[in-house]
Amino acid sequence: MAVFFLGMQASLRYRDERRVVGDGMGGWFGVIFPGVLPLNMLMGESFLSSWAWLMFWTLPVLFTILLPEKSGKINMSPSLHKNGMKKKIDVDSWPRKSHYEYFQTFDCPMFSITSPVRVDALYRYAKENGLSFFALCLFVLLKALNGVPQLRQRVEDGDVWEYESVDALVPVLAADGEFTQIVVEYRDSLSGFLEHALSLIQAAKDEPARANPCHRTDIAVFSCLPWMPFTQVASAYRSFRGQYLPLIHWGKMEPDASGRLMMPVAVQANHVLVDGVHVGNFYKNIEYLCSRF
Repeated sequence: MAVFFLGMQASLRYRDERRVVGDGMGGWFGVIFPGVLPLNMLMGESFLSSWAWLMFWTLPVLFTILLPEKSGKINMSPSLHKNGMKKKIDVDSWPRKSHYEYFQTFDCPMFSITSPVRVDALYRYAKENGLSFFALCLFVLLKALNGVPQLRQRVEDGDVWEYESVDALVPVLAADGEFTQIVVEYRDSLSGFLEHALSLIQAAKDEPARANPCHRTDIAVFSCLPWMPFTQVASAYRSFRGQYLPLIHWGKMEPDASGRLMMPVAVQANHVLVDGVHVGNFYKNIEYLCSRF
């Protein structure tokens, strides 16, 4: 019996390292199969019979683990990802309760703010290190957004939740001139972010474009408009009510009168959860992060 429990513990460690559980029934086989052989033998089964049982449990998990790795393709489908860690906000004791209830009565509680940010250091860092300026901008904007709790809050089924972190849904221009939406996960370090993001971005550029609808709530929507500077952005909505995902746009950078490179960044957010002061904190985070390069 001790051997059985040791086998179970080893399998659980293996499951956590490979994240098999949750990816199909094979994940559960991966938890159970190491204990089957010793348990059957302890119960009086013959070695061959126990071995047959072991194969019964082992083959499904082998197919689950090995087959996806042979394709060599990068999964860019946002709908396959799951929502992240979150905590529920007690609205009754929430300081924002009256504002939350007030803005819920609005037909269009969305508001938009656009402001230029200085990107000299960020652009110089990209050029000196041969890095994608697009990817660097996405890293800075996503990190700045995750530094503002209100931009990580969502209303789901009448309850208010705050996510530990949110990822980016971002369109990438494909070779055929259309765009593919991909989900880029939030990573705190630049090196970790680039290691994850660059392969996804390149795959989206190389493959035929597709819309890739995303049904997650732990995301913010980002979009780059590098062809033009702008002073205001209005996005397409299915409905204004119930839209809680922040929308972030950044555009073409231009030198100002002093020669500083300035890039417009637009934020669209829901007043039910977000106020101007929170958007101001977002811009402060951008300025700080850009100054660190």
